[in-house]
Amino acid sequence: MEPIDPTEHLKELNARQKATLVQAIANQARYDALRAEYNKELEALDAKYKALEAPIFQDRCKIIHGEQGIEDLKIEPEKLEEMKDQVAMLPHFWFHVLRNCESVRQLTGLSDDDKECMSFIRDITYEMLPSVEDEMEVECDDEECECEKKEGEEKKEGEEKHKVKVERIGFKVAFHFKEGNPYFDETELSKTIHFIRTSPDSEPDFEKMEVVKPTWKEGKNLTRKTVTKTVKGKGKGKGKKPVTRKVTKEEPCMSFFNFFSNPLEDKTDDVDDDDAGIESALEMDVELCNMLGEEVIPHAILYYTGEACEDDDEEGDEEDEDLENDEDDGDEDNEDEEDDEDDEDEEDGKETNQKVGGNQETPEECKQQ
Repeated sequence: MEPIDPTEHLKELNARQKATLVQAIANQARYDALRAEYNKELEALDAKYKALEAPIFQDRCKIIHGEQGIEDLKIEPEKLEEMKDQVAMLPHFWFHVLRNCESVRQLTGLSDDDKECMSFIRDITYEMLPSVEDEMEVECDDEECECEKKEGEEKKEGEEKHKVKVERIGFKVAFHFKEGNPYFDETELSKTIHFIRTSPDSEPDFEKMEVVKPTWKEGKNLTRKTVTKTVKGKGKGKGKKPVTRKVTKEEPCMSFFNFFSNPLEDKTDDVDDDDAGIESALEMDVELCNMLGEEVIPHAILYYTGEACEDDDEEGDEEDEDLENDEDDGDEDNEDEEDDEDDEDEEDGKETNQKVGGNQETPEECKQQ
């Protein structure tokens, strides 16, 4: 089907119909204004409860690091006495939290080699950036654009620009590290993603990404591994055996800390160096950040205990059952198709015999005669 002009039918409207259309457009504007008000109130409500959540997460940070007073524990006095000399901090808390989330583990490539470095994570935070109203200059590709131009001058394609109102939004995921980390000196690694939204109901468009990366100490880079390979060379002269030598080089490897990269700046072996590859990597980063902020961080203790993993397993089992049912249905369909084909073959055989010579004798009947 050929593409259609979505405005072609508007040219056929009479004066009264055009006036009616103006009324309908004004009605749409009322809805858009109401929706914008709804979104503002919703964002304000979300911000209110985000502020109320912050002290809860701050207390959790103190609890998992054993910084809450032992008197706060509702335990019998004699048992409290036994616990006085025991370590209160939950070991490798954030490593187990992130490892137990299957999606995070798969998207980041988290490995056991990350465990020691991740034990220095004190907290992980997620915050929405404040919404800012702004204007953005865009090029006018539409010939009917009402851009201001000097009297008597014709608008040249690609040269005229106009401003549109936009809303700048975004979020930041930050990993806070304790002092004394033998892998790098930074106490905060973060990824901040900025978006632009042109209307309250429109999907936000990616604008830019800011990443605070680790400055790895010598021999401590978890995203690289040293590999020694044997390389064969040509022997000198006829009949000489090939010369072999060992070559040592660094190669990228699986690690959670690959998360702290910017697909727009860092070329990696697992990301295609083209628009599609970069776009896919950016979408994965946005998905992972949202998952950390909306699911993992709020329910961190449930991932640590494994309770949240049970929900993941149930969802996985349901998906497996759906796949098995689809496969069974497919097998039944195939069997039905095979039966139909067999019936068709038998009918074809009967028709062929009738066409060739009517009631022909079979080999067994010939022998009996």
